[in-house]
Amino acid sequence: MKKTLIYVLILFLFCNYPIIVLAKRVSLVIGNGDYQENPLRNPVNDANDIAKTLKQLQFEVIKITNANLRKMEKALDHFSNNLQRGDVALFFYAGHGIQHNGENYLLPVDARIKEVSDIRYESLNLGKILGRMEIARSMNIIILDACRNNPLGRGFTRSYERGLAVVSHKPEGSIIAYATAPNKTAADGTGSNGLFTSALLKHIATPSLEIAMLFRKVRVDVKKKSFSKQIPWSESSLTDSFYLKKSKEKVKISNKSKLPSRIDKETVFWQSIEDSGNIAEFKAYLAQFPKGTFASLARLNIKKLRKDKKTVASFPSEIFEPKLAKMYVGTEPKNAIIKILNIKPKFEQGIELKPGKYLLKVSKNGYETKKIWVSIADQDKSVYINLLKNKHEEKDKKILNSPSRRKPRRKPRLPPRRRESIFD
Repeated sequence: MKKTLIYVLILFLFCNYPIIVLAKRVSLVIGNGDYQENPLRNPVNDANDIAKTLKQLQFEVIKITNANLRKMEKALDHFSNNLQRGDVALFFYAGHGIQHNGENYLLPVDARIKEVSDIRYESLNLGKILGRMEIARSMNIIILDACRNNPLGRGFTRSYERGLAVVSHKPEGSIIAYATAPNKTAADGTGSNGLFTSALLKHIATPSLEIAMLFRKVRVDVKKKSFSKQIPWSESSLTDSFYLKKSKEKVKISNKSKLPSRIDKETVFWQSIEDSGNIAEFKAYLAQFPKGTFASLARLNIKKLRKDKKTVASFPSEIFEPKLAKMYVGTEPKNAIIKILNIKPKFEQGIELKPGKYLLKVSKNGYETKKIWVSIADQDKSVYINLLKNKHEEKDKKILNSPSRRKPRRKPRLPPRRRESIFD
């Protein structure tokens, strides 16, 4: 009877507190960078660093890098076989990705895509991965740093949609995080990690950080560092809170101490806005906690954000350097003089240019001069310009050489006749 009362008392004491059950955590991490065309520098580093961090967060990690399609499918089988109902499943991918007909595909390093129809046979469908993750149901986390520029290379001549599409069917209890917004492209980064993964590594192991808030902090960091050129995106079907790392602080229960009566709302509020770039959020904190612990920091952040708005910052090239493309110009007739009028460097075949529009001037004696605008994206550009013969010059030559335009010969002047006078 006494034991029963003790159990009832313990349940009564803890009934208002969440009971944390440590479910098995399983992850699949893929980093592909060694592509035959348009290789990427950072995905392998991204995969290695994420795998190391996930192990610290008590995840079983299945990791592969620079994988072909067969290796990716084999790793997916291993991943799904390790999952059971109630587990936490996490999938991370860094590398080239593409969308086709509203479906997202992850490209292996040996993908040979020459036509649009090859995409579904030469790459791994993201929908297949999500389908395997439905086994877990408890919590599915999908992280995609997979929207790099020009994933298909020069050999692919057809047009295609850039970036990844929004996933139409999501497993129950899942959150999907993209490196950038739908149909947009992401930077590979200039450091050892991609811009998105670098921000993710900064926050992923933060104690007591709810997963939706985690991706919000990542979004704020990437937006700030890229000067709004890249804005990460996430979508969720979660109904409960989830934390990748529990708080370091443990609540000690003794006869002398009392259980906390309420959650520290001020700290939770501050943690949710401390990295924000929105002045209104700091004002909302001050309105609710005018004499709060972080009130002085909130006021300093407001001043800093107001100052930043007045200062127009130029976008740093070291964060987001545009990819250079080569330009080649063919002319008829050959050996015509080619100039680019809106930049200083002289034209030469294979000149490397940043994305933009360039005004070409092509000229040759005896031919009409031609000016033409050429747009350069992130791929090499070849232009062929045909000059027409100068009709006016030919016409002038004909007129000059025609008999009607020849000067008549002058008759020699005779000396004037002398008139005889009647007086002679």
